[in-house]
Amino acid sequence: IGKWTNLDEDFIFHGDIVIMGYSTFFKSKLFQDANFSLMTTNENQFYTTTRFLCDNGSVVNCLEANYGHWGNISDRLAEKICQLGAQEIIHIGKVGTLVSPKEVYRRVYIPSRFMVGRKSEILCGDVNIKNSLRYIEKYISHVHVSVSTTMEETFKQRNNLKDLNVETIDIESSKIAQAVSNFNTNSEFKVKFGAIHFSTDYLKSEDEINLSPKYDLSTERMPQSNLKKDRILNKIYELVRQHIMSPHL
Repeated sequence: IGKWTNLDEDFIFHGDIVIMGYSTFFKSKLFQDANFSLMTTNENQFYTTTRFLCDNGSVVNCLEANYGHWGNISDRLAEKICQLGAQEIIHIGKVGTLVSPKEVYRRVYIPSRFMVGRKSEILCGDVNIKNSLRYIEKYISHVHVSVSTTMEETFKQRNNLKDLNVETIDIESSKIAQAVSNFNTNSEFKVKFGAIHFSTDYLKSEDEINLSPKYDLSTERMPQSNLKKDRILNKIYELVRQHIMSPHL
């Protein structure tokens, strides 16, 4: 997919820190940040890339996929980004939480482990990669799992995942982690992977079938939800900004 959508060296440069996920929001914040200056922009039918130079010399590449990067597309794109020489991929994503409806739009998650599943099957129980943001201990969460589609999120699957200490779920982040891990296994050049998330809905258990949370995917575009989403995305921006500007790279 990277080949036929022309994701190439005109979009990803060697040494870039590539933002996937909420890259449009991140780009808008960088335009307002005095510590970052615009370097280059490029776009085609499928992608828009905006690269910023940080005062410390790091280059941040906000890669926007015009038609999304969902599901299995995400790992193919991550593989291509690694091949083009990125030094780090940071995925900023929305997830479902298995912990509590009170966490929606309120908690930042930095997963300590990544797992890939499908229906009731675990395809990869522990992706061999460390979250590059894991030193921000205040926001560390347990296992994050990525599955093929939200349509397979059944009570059975939810119960199985909860037993495996899974706290959050989506359809991309662990697949990106796995793609980076596989690339690193087969390459002398090692790419870092960072994941930082917020939740937009709570996955109910079977005994909570009549529970009506205040926020879920059906309320995602309501004004109050947008306000809370902007607030937590601003918090995530500050954490990622500090990471980019810190010596942890």
